[in-house]
Amino acid sequence: MSAQSDRMRRGAQDLRGLATDPPSTSKKRGREILPNQGPGQYSCSGCGKVYRWKCNLTTHERLECGKEPCFKCPVCPHRSKFRGNLYKHVLSKHPEVDAQSFRRELNLKQQLLHKTAVE
Repeated sequence: MSAQSDRMRRGAQDLRGLATDPPSTSKKRGREILPNQGPGQYSCSGCGKVYRWKCNLTTHERLECGKEPCFKCPVCPHRSKFRGNLYKHVLSKHPEVDAQSFRRELNLKQQLLHKTAVE
């Protein structure tokens, strides 16, 4: 066996070893998930809803649990806790509303809500 083929064989073994080692952290939608934050049973202390991922529970507690919907449809009494859901509602139920201007209004409302939450 030549020295070159021996080096190639050792290089391939090194790569195989890397493929079998489990990563210490993983990524989920661009966020780093630490080993103790993997899938599990995370329940809300306010309402009892159960989530598989801790980040989803955190979002629920911050935006949903015990809060009234803050986005109102300009045409009907429909309300939503998420602006994307309201935008889809308006597009599907009220085609007479101009989508571009409505999106601008939603973006402004979101900016105002964010500013008041930070202050």
